[in-house]
Amino acid sequence: MNKIRPLESADKDRWLALWNRYLVFYKESLPDEVTELTWSRLLDPNFNSQARILYDSVGSVSSKVQYRIKQKYD
Repeated sequence: MNKIRPLESADKDRWLALWNRYLVFYKESLPDEVTELTWSRLLDPNFNSQARILYDSVGSVSSKVQYRIKQKYD
């Protein structure tokens, strides 16, 4: 059974592997500083970006989702 949970600091290596595959897929490259900033923001509860990871039945990370929370103003 798959499980989804918030990203934790211990997930950095798994997240980084997925992040790097994302960059390869889109034929992008970013400085290490940008990757580190992105990682720190995803763990910061005061920043408007969040992340979740999907674990498969054997405990391997198989996917990630990153999203931003925006306030709607009427």
